[in-house]
Amino acid sequence: MISIAKGCVLHKTNNILVKKVIIGSLVFCQNFAGSCIALSETVPKPASHSKWHEPIGYDSDILIYNPLIKQKSKLLLQVENTIKWYSCGPTVYDSAHIGHASCYVKLDIIRRILTSVFNLDVFYLMGITDIDDKIILRSNEAKEDFQSLAERYKVEFFNDLEKLNVLPPTMTVKVSDHIPDIISFIEKILEKGHAYVAPSGSVYFAVEGFPSYGKLRPPQLSESPEKPNPEKRSPLDFTLWKAAKAGEPKWNSPWAPGRPGWHIECSAMASKVLGPRLDIHSGGQDLVFPHHQNEEAQSCAYHNTSQWVNYWLHTGHLSVKGDVKMSKSLKNTVSISQLLEKYSSNHFRMLCLLSPYRNSIEYSEETMGTAVGNCRRVESFLDECELYLSGVKRTGSVDEVAVIKMIQDTKTAVRRHLADDFDTPRAIDEVLRFVSAINTMLGSPSSELTSHSVVAIASASNFVKNTLTQLGFSLESDQGGREDVRKLTSVLDATVAFRSSVREVALHPEMVKPRRAQLLKACDTLRMALSETGVEVKDHKSQKSTWSLKDVVQSDTKTD
Repeated sequence: MISIAKGCVLHKTNNILVKKVIIGSLVFCQNFAGSCIALSETVPKPASHSKWHEPIGYDSDILIYNPLIKQKSKLLLQVENTIKWYSCGPTVYDSAHIGHASCYVKLDIIRRILTSVFNLDVFYLMGITDIDDKIILRSNEAKEDFQSLAERYKVEFFNDLEKLNVLPPTMTVKVSDHIPDIISFIEKILEKGHAYVAPSGSVYFAVEGFPSYGKLRPPQLSESPEKPNPEKRSPLDFTLWKAAKAGEPKWNSPWAPGRPGWHIECSAMASKVLGPRLDIHSGGQDLVFPHHQNEEAQSCAYHNTSQWVNYWLHTGHLSVKGDVKMSKSLKNTVSISQLLEKYSSNHFRMLCLLSPYRNSIEYSEETMGTAVGNCRRVESFLDECELYLSGVKRTGSVDEVAVIKMIQDTKTAVRRHLADDFDTPRAIDEVLRFVSAINTMLGSPSSELTSHSVVAIASASNFVKNTLTQLGFSLESDQGGREDVRKLTSVLDATVAFRSSVREVALHPEMVKPRRAQLLKACDTLRMALSETGVEVKDHKSQKSTWSLKDVVQSDTKTD
């Protein structure tokens, strides 16, 4: 046995010289013909090292789940009240589906919580991959220039997110605009001895010389390459620069014409804009390994640091019924446009709010039914408040002091839940309990119209609307419902006023009896017709009439 490097030894097996590479708990064997085989998981890990170091910074009063230590930790910021956040964006070779949408809606919810609830300034940078094997394949199939195809799907992606009321990034960066930055990034990693150039001109990151590799998630045996790559020194080494094949898009580099590897793009672009340390880096759960693990390794190598990202934030998948992940390869996707033909953006956002962002969520008739039902409960509540404030809602007295206290208690509870790793399910539960309690007050019977507690009910309505807005609900569409209520009120006012005028004429002493009876019968017919629709008309001795709604509109009759 001849020792040649830390974690790497030469063995002679059956007279064949074999290189054994130790990466974490994995042992890989590579003969000098290039074959690479995973042998075992019995070798202990290298000398222990801390996976995560608590950053020195400003306390945001927020707890966030830390996947490196498998528990919640304080969200400490490098700059007071400011968050530097990089998010992996789409590889733009096809239309986005609602699996993608669920990730970006969840991240949008968290971003809005940080800005609207905790008043933090978030610089949200999103990377766009516009050169990739899938893009090249699709452009060849469509006989379309790869840049044109990528730009078309990029525009479609952001249009779809806008329809879902997802805020645009503070800034976007795309790979094709940053090739020189990526090449410079690779050159520095080579200079530091953490990468090597293969005979083809491709450049690979040398994992075996990086003992902290695997801190996000140790690689598994099943994740070794299916096909041996004779250029790689280790099966887990990954591409920084990919030498171009004939007919592929390429850029000149010091090594060979080619294009960047997938992982290096994000590291170079994020570092270019946000510097050597990120507060938050986000993406879907499927990006933990290898993408985010490789980003962390190469970025730590480049910046000569043990920690590039302070907090990794990963969203759970969206699955179809039966816990099957939604993906294009399984051909079980639902496009965003298909979603919006049946449901509103608020319905889908409610679905995303009803489970922790780290959990997978199921897209089905049942789960969407729950989301729609919750939205309708809130819409019905806002309608009831509008009717009360308009003076046409019949109700008993409202305990104004109790309402104001409920608002404060609920507001405090919502903030507490959102500060606890953005616990939106519990926050939504608090809002729905509040809505039910106020609805109970507004639904209490009364023989008279009372609107003495308008301040309390207006405050209750505003609290719910403000909370929903902070979570990203679009209430502009609901304003149509509020406007409809106002229009209905005006129509009923005019109808009852006209009926009062007719009734006043009929009761005039000079009106002949046959004509009087005919007019009063018409007035009674109109009153009964209105009563059947839930509108009660009451005649007074002054010969004037008033109207009110007889009872609470049922939530299951409400639609968007």
